[in-house]
Amino acid sequence: MNHLLNQTSCLSAGEIQGYLNGEADDALRFRVEDHLLDCPLCAAAVEGYAAAGDQGRAQAGAEIEALRHEMADRTDEAPRRSSLFNWAAAAAVLVVMAVSGWLYQRHTSDERLFASAFQAVEQNSLALRGEEAGPRSSELDLAMRLYDAGNFEAGLPHFRTYLAENPGDFDAALFAGIAALEAGQTEQAAAWLESVRFNQAEQYAPATWYLALAHIRRGNREEGAALLEELEKANDGEWSEDAGILLQKISGRQ
Repeated sequence: MNHLLNQTSCLSAGEIQGYLNGEADDALRFRVEDHLLDCPLCAAAVEGYAAAGDQGRAQAGAEIEALRHEMADRTDEAPRRSSLFNWAAAAAVLVVMAVSGWLYQRHTSDERLFASAFQAVEQNSLALRGEEAGPRSSELDLAMRLYDAGNFEAGLPHFRTYLAENPGDFDAALFAGIAALEAGQTEQAAAWLESVRFNQAEQYAPATWYLALAHIRRGNREEGAALLEELEKANDGEWSEDAGILLQKISGRQ
């Protein structure tokens, strides 16, 4: 291993993001993985990026890039003054670790907030249109049986197959969105829940509730809070009451 002060230049925010997003080629992957063996600064940055949502990554990326440029300017001015470089490297490690810690804390805070509010609604509490129209398709039936068993991720392929053939069944899309949210597939969950919210007035309240939770889990707490405020004002029974309770938790943590 190389000494901290003798290693190659640190990773950029773009390189870290490309590596974590699976967009790196073989050369970049080798550079990142080799560099992380010797550089606690970049290791801390990668850990923070991995733990945070898109908003946190963007903010951390800007701060890390600004710090790297500042370090480069200082070392260009005095390339032989190792004490200055030592100070800059130490400061960089501290700053990146602080940023990473903030990102991790914010990420886990959002996860705890989501977990405190999420509970998959039972099938018998919301009517499926397919039951009223006649026997359900085998795909939807299997998806709902897996949903009832709590095996949400296993049911998602069957929900996708069914909804591809029946895009207008927004009742089924609601359960699909809840299943995707529980399985951690928040983008897919948000897409299904948005379609329910705007196309099925009877399911507006649960769709809005779970869509707010999807935003919170993704780190978009402000968007989630806006949806909860809208739901609270709708005065839609327990959904609105729960929205008010969760809003109080959010305001206490922001």
